[in-house]
Amino acid sequence: MKILLRVDAGEGIGLGHFARSVSLANALKHRGHLIDFVCKESDFWKEKIDSGFPHTVSVLHKGNNEIDFLKDGGYDLLYVDGNINYSFEESEGIKKYVPICMYQNLTEAKVFADVYILPSIHQNSGFFQDFGDSTKVFQGLSYFTFNESLYALEPIEIRSEITKIGVVTGGSDPRNILSGVYKLVENLESLDGIKFDFFVGESFLHKGSIPKSSVYRRFIPFDYSIITTGDLVICAFGVSTYEMMALGIPIISVGHQPSTSEAAQYLADQTESILHLGLYDQLTKASLQSAINKMRKEEVRKLYSKKARGVVDLKGVSRVADIIESNFNAK
Repeated sequence: MKILLRVDAGEGIGLGHFARSVSLANALKHRGHLIDFVCKESDFWKEKIDSGFPHTVSVLHKGNNEIDFLKDGGYDLLYVDGNINYSFEESEGIKKYVPICMYQNLTEAKVFADVYILPSIHQNSGFFQDFGDSTKVFQGLSYFTFNESLYALEPIEIRSEITKIGVVTGGSDPRNILSGVYKLVENLESLDGIKFDFFVGESFLHKGSIPKSSVYRRFIPFDYSIITTGDLVICAFGVSTYEMMALGIPIISVGHQPSTSEAAQYLADQTESILHLGLYDQLTKASLQSAINKMRKEEVRKLYSKKARGVVDLKGVSRVADIIESNFNAK
């Protein structure tokens, strides 16, 4: 098959969708398929293209859409990752040329998909009520796809004591939760020399406001291999949360907005795989202190780690590739 993969990244969007889409693209290429990308214009994508991105990339400018590339491209499928909205007219125009597979698209356009993949569990039956019989739906955390960098890493070993805590707030972190957690941490008591690594995403929007690093409070570029040397992460709920779960890292979670906080709470209630503290706006010194104190017990961290790895594994890319091949390969 020849597949056109639509994924946006960069300013205000973050890089999670991009990283997992590249992972899927490489897996499909390994299976013998041809993969091209199409994206909304951004500085991030421009940098990737200029630095020699290994796949062909078409850029959407104002006034054009995927149809301009589908007309004569010889494609068999449009795969869309993320919240990219299409009107009825746009979707019908696309379907004149190819079917559509959507991955975690939460917009109203989701009903236009021929195959819809949702790697989460918190949506209830009402979320799916507008889908027609022609759309095949696959839902579950088993379809979660990840950055390829994770595949070379081993799940962490739970040690008897916490010596280092990571803080992960996503690629762009529009609300600057990273600095907010830093200010709370600075006022916590009884940390007994615990070091904190604050991981700055590649598209972090507040680089001019990063506090100065010290021996016990480092601000460093996001790096999975360093994250796995820690004992615990404080994580803004999103793609990074599931990455940490797959690596067995115990998680204290906060939601950067009501919808993500509700999703995180549902995950916590249903699986007991993360410790969720609610919406970031309501995060307090006392609640964070209490959560860290709870996680200092080795048996507690071991339980969270075990349950997290039981919920999410690193085989989602293969499962999604199987769905694509079984539903579209013969067309």
